[in-house]
Amino acid sequence: MSPVSRRGVTFRRIRLAALMAATVALWACECPPPGDEIFLLRTPDGATQTLIDRCLQPDLKDCLPLCAKVSGESEGRIVHCELHPQTDAFIQVHVGLASTCPAG
Repeated sequence: MSPVSRRGVTFRRIRLAALMAATVALWACECPPPGDEIFLLRTPDGATQTLIDRCLQPDLKDCLPLCAKVSGESEGRIVHCELHPQTDAFIQVHVGLASTCPAG
């Protein structure tokens, strides 16, 4: 075999080994549990208050934009979103997040 063809075989083996190692590493990862957080808001700014009011409207009940704003997550990752009754001058926003796992 010439040196060039041996190099090609070696590089192919290295790439194959790296691909197999990456696949095993992904399957070995454990998925984190879904997130569940409570955010307490006191004296929200105008934009946040508008989102709160929109969430409280019985005919609209659109809380997703509020939950996305307070959690900093995309709306697609939010699986649970609600406003809890006010206590001690705080507004409670409950946000449930889907688990993200690269292995599926």
